[in-house]
Amino acid sequence: MAKSVATQIEVRWREQGTEAWSDSRLFPAMREILVDGLDREKTYEFEWRGISECGAKSDWGSTLHQVAAAQIPPTVVLITATSLADGVHLSWSTGTFQAAGVEYSIERSSSPTTGFNERARIRATAFTDPETSGALFYYRVRTVAFGDVFGGYSDVVSSQGKIVQNGADNSQDTVGPVVINPRFAAGDTGWSNKGVGWAITGGKGVRTGNTGTPTATMYNDSLRPVVMGQQVMAQCLIQASSANGSCACALQWFDASLNPLPPSLGYAVTGSTGNTLSKVVASAPSGAAYVAAAAVATNHTTGTYSTDYFSMTLFPSSLDEVPDGADRYGAIHDPAQQTGMYAPSQNAIANPCFALAYSTSGFLGWAISGSGWSSGSTGLYGPVYFPTFLENVCSATSAYTAIASSDFIRASASEQYSVQIAYAIDRQFATGDASADIEWYDASKNLISRSARIFRGSSTAGVVVGKLENLAPPAGTTYAKVRIFVENVTRDASGGAVYLRASRVKFERGAVCTPYLDDQTTYGNRLVIPDSGVKLGNQLNAPNSLTLNFGAVRSTTALSASSSGAVSINAFYYYMGAAAPHYNAVANAVTGLTPGSTYYIYCHDPGPTGGTQTWLATQNINTLLQTYDDIVVAGQVTVPTSGTSSGGGSGDCVCDHMFVAEGLRAGDAREGDVFDCLDLPRLGLHKFQRVLHSVERRVVECVRLTTDAGAVWEGSASTPFDLPDGSLEWAPHMKGRQVVTDRGIETVTEVERIGPQPVSHIHLGGCSYAAGIDPAHRIYSHNPIMKK
Repeated sequence: MAKSVATQIEVRWREQGTEAWSDSRLFPAMREILVDGLDREKTYEFEWRGISECGAKSDWGSTLHQVAAAQIPPTVVLITATSLADGVHLSWSTGTFQAAGVEYSIERSSSPTTGFNERARIRATAFTDPETSGALFYYRVRTVAFGDVFGGYSDVVSSQGKIVQNGADNSQDTVGPVVINPRFAAGDTGWSNKGVGWAITGGKGVRTGNTGTPTATMYNDSLRPVVMGQQVMAQCLIQASSANGSCACALQWFDASLNPLPPSLGYAVTGSTGNTLSKVVASAPSGAAYVAAAAVATNHTTGTYSTDYFSMTLFPSSLDEVPDGADRYGAIHDPAQQTGMYAPSQNAIANPCFALAYSTSGFLGWAISGSGWSSGSTGLYGPVYFPTFLENVCSATSAYTAIASSDFIRASASEQYSVQIAYAIDRQFATGDASADIEWYDASKNLISRSARIFRGSSTAGVVVGKLENLAPPAGTTYAKVRIFVENVTRDASGGAVYLRASRVKFERGAVCTPYLDDQTTYGNRLVIPDSGVKLGNQLNAPNSLTLNFGAVRSTTALSASSSGAVSINAFYYYMGAAAPHYNAVANAVTGLTPGSTYYIYCHDPGPTGGTQTWLATQNINTLLQTYDDIVVAGQVTVPTSGTSSGGGSGDCVCDHMFVAEGLRAGDAREGDVFDCLDLPRLGLHKFQRVLHSVERRVVECVRLTTDAGAVWEGSASTPFDLPDGSLEWAPHMKGRQVVTDRGIETVTEVERIGPQPVSHIHLGGCSYAAGIDPAHRIYSHNPIMKK
């Protein structure tokens, strides 16, 4: 008789020296089983046996185990409390390495001696209490081991929360406003720090010239923590009206005691101009502990400067795929810019098609010098190569040189790089030519050398893609720049203007140029935030699928199903940023479905307008998302074999007993825990870590996936998987599909339904994370924000 494999383990136990066994518990077959509720310092006898899928049971095995006495965790020391715009920031230390299972209990009271209540329990050594009422509170923290063994209390600290009115525009940061009220829609909210001559007028921050105080600063109430050397970017639009002096976007630095330090200034606007972008990128100076977005008027005694559309981004960001303040003109600033470790084929150039923010100061991600520069979005070469482009129009009779230079890009002498640029010249320059190259810089941003020319010509018919491959930076290289320029040029011999056009710039790690694959590179940026008209800085700011369902939240569970095969729609609101269409209840909206099967219920609503819609069902959501861009998905529901059931949002969760790290199961994960992550297909197989933002727990229908190399994953049937080939599939349909594991790419050979299980709904910001029965052989499944 063939041996069968155990799919479950039955466990029972009793205290040594007693006769009665505990009730048996069933566990999924795994290397390690966690039994809770035992008394410390007692010895127990355990017995276990395996149970196969068909119900056959093995003989009992046994062992003795003594539950270890819990060690008192260390006392919290060095606790601080700081009041900032988004609440009271607490941080602390124990002075020792944090052991496994240790958490921190944060308590708060309105009295320094009595009335303390637990505010939160976390594993991180920092906490923000979102207290903005202006009340004075007292805080203390203590360690907690294994949920019930407490260390000593910290000192009591106090802080008075800053008053922040409701209505600030927090849309550009998922973890708190980087800039409060960046467009002045809420008046003075968030802008209580205005120097002489500054006022909020007509939905703008306006500075009126002042002879007594010609230089004055206005900065935002949102102070963000920084460390020395951390890079920060801020930008805003500035309009000058008959003004002298200058005005610039700035980074206002503060020390740990909130004393202001000298600001870092961006591009200075002068005179009379339309809206002009002022941007500053700077590193936090010595002594800086906080930073705020600001505007500084310098030597300004007459006229006015009007500011608008503030944004600020801190790098690196813990949400490394989610823009945290890019707003109208900001392209994503990838953390790879900090390390130079780009994934193969990843473009290191921000704004590669020059679609964003042309002004006298340049394009986002590019600086310009010399004359003749402009931008365009159509051209005689068509959209295939030039959706948008950089242009230099030479109509001069005197020779000149003009340069467009990219921002600094992280690079390393130990890597090889390649670069390509699509360009065209429509006539013959009378003198000079056009070209491009790479500049290599050291850690202090001193120029080391330049590469060979990417292209060089004075006349070209049509479009040419110039390439340089096998680029080996010189020793000491830390940064690189891409330059596009015309050199000693004059207009053509007949007196006509000569046009140089360049687009689709791609600088990548790797010896050989790879094709353009992403829409940002190929098509530039033409996306806007719904109902606002505000241009997104990067495609990644948009919901990851064009389908209306994603990037939206339902107000309630939207579906009810019966064993007759009918699904009814419950009335619900569909929150999509500023839009919130309401969908009416529809009884028996879809009929004829198969009991026991899972369906996705959707309608076509391109508005979306809401109301009463015609609802449809599908079992293949992937095909649906790839076919239509106007669907609204009410949710997922399994038609019961008897009675009724309900469904709604995506249940993309892993079972509580899955390991997400060595010694950490999903059911024990708390805010601040670190997860191993992937971002497919954007970053390929490049792995990174991300901090858990939040988690919810529930019981849902689940499946088990097993790969050909033995990796096992269990989670909700509605979990999506980003696949190595760039596609997406749902857990029940994963058999035969490839997945990424800790040991590489493997193929799913078995998919089994395992019934309702407790699961953890992990929030990491839209990426794949690793989980599995074996902590050393986990499978990467997707986090809540769906991708197409």
